[in-house]
Amino acid sequence: MNDILAASAMKILGMCVIGAALLTACGSDESPSSEGPATAIDAAEEPDTAETEAAEETTTTTTAPSSTTTQPPTTTTEAPPASSCDGSTLALTGQFGEADSLYLFDLTSETLVDVLPNGPSEPRAPVWSSGCDAIFFVSPGPDDSSLVNRVDLDSQAVTFVFQHELPIQHLVVNDDAEVFEFSSIDSGEFASADDTTYLTRYTAETGDSETYFEVGPHESWVRPQDLAATPSGTWLLHDSPTFSGIEIFDDDFETSVVELGELPLSPFRRDCCEISPNGQKVAIETALGGYGDTGSANALALVDLASSEAQVVTKDGEDPYFYGSILSPAWSSDSSQVIFIDSLKVWSQGTDSDTAFVFLEGTIRLWLAADDNAEASLIASFDMASQYFQGEVAWMPNS
Repeated sequence: MNDILAASAMKILGMCVIGAALLTACGSDESPSSEGPATAIDAAEEPDTAETEAAEETTTTTTAPSSTTTQPPTTTTEAPPASSCDGSTLALTGQFGEADSLYLFDLTSETLVDVLPNGPSEPRAPVWSSGCDAIFFVSPGPDDSSLVNRVDLDSQAVTFVFQHELPIQHLVVNDDAEVFEFSSIDSGEFASADDTTYLTRYTAETGDSETYFEVGPHESWVRPQDLAATPSGTWLLHDSPTFSGIEIFDDDFETSVVELGELPLSPFRRDCCEISPNGQKVAIETALGGYGDTGSANALALVDLASSEAQVVTKDGEDPYFYGSILSPAWSSDSSQVIFIDSLKVWSQGTDSDTAFVFLEGTIRLWLAADDNAEASLIASFDMASQYFQGEVAWMPNS
C-alpha cells in the first residue's frame, strides 16, 4: 500500500509541476506552486470555448432550464416568495455574487437572489426543507465550531438551530422529525493524514447529540467526500488510497468499494461526488487519461453502483474537457439529471520571486448533465471574485 501511495504522490506532483502555468494546481482551489516553470508567460488560461457557445437545451424532464446564458445573471436581495417544491430553483453557497453568501438561482428567469444580505457569512452545506420554504445551512462558529441555521425564504429571518464543536462538512436534514445527521472532521497534527471523521445525529426536540460512527485517522490524501441520504439510509463516501474508486460506508457501517477502472478519482477534492436520491448511482469527478496525457482534464462520471458501469459526461463545444475543479454535483429528485459547478481560472506570471503567479480572473459555471446525454449543457456563468472560491449547490426537490 505504501508503494501505491508513493507512486500516486509522485504522479500527482509531476502533474502539478507540468501543468502549473495553465491549470489551477491540479484543479485545486489553491494558487499554482511557486516552483512553476521558469519560462515567462503573459497569461496562462485554461483552454475553453464553451463561454462563447450556446449550450444545447435539455428536455429530459420538466426540471431542466428553458434557456441558457453565459452572461452574469441578475442579482437582487429582495426576499423571494415562498416556494413550492417544483425543482425550479438552486440553492448556492459561495461567492456567486458580491458576498460569500447563500443565494437562490431561478433556472427559468436566471435571477440570483442573496437570501442572507445581513445574515451569517460563509454559509456552507445548504439543504432544502421538506416544504421548500426554508434552507438549512452551516456557518463557522467560535473555536472551529459549526453553527447550524435555518433561513425562512419568505421573511429571510435566520434561526439558530444548534452548535457543534467541530467543523461540519456535510449535512442531512429530516426536518419533519427534527433530526440532523452530519459528518465532521477533527484535524490531527499532520493535516489530512491524521483526520478523523465522525458521523453524528442531533435531535432538536430533545437536544440529544449522538456520535454513532467514526473513521480514521486516515492515510495521506484519503478524505471524506460526501454524505448522502438515500432510501436505504445515510451513506458516507470516501476516496480510496489509490484514487481508483470510492469507499462507501452504508447505514449498517459496512464498507463497499466502487472501482472506477480507467477513470481514477481526481484528487484534492471535497464535494466531488453525490449518491442519487434513489441510491442507485453516484455522480463523481474523474480524471481523464494518464497524467501528462491530457494534463488534469476532468469529466463527470455517472456510475451505476450495482454494475460499476460509468457514463462519462464531458461538456459541449470544441473543447470537451473540464480543466478546472468540478464541485458539488446535485441530483434531480427523479435521479435522472445532475447539476454541478465548474470553475475556470486565469493566471499571469508574477514579477518577483515571492509571487510566482498572480490570479487575474475566473469564471464560475453551472452545468446540467443528463442520464442519456454524454455532454453537459451550460446553464449559467458568474464572474469569480476570488481565487479561493468554494461553492456548493443544492437542487430544490420536485414533488
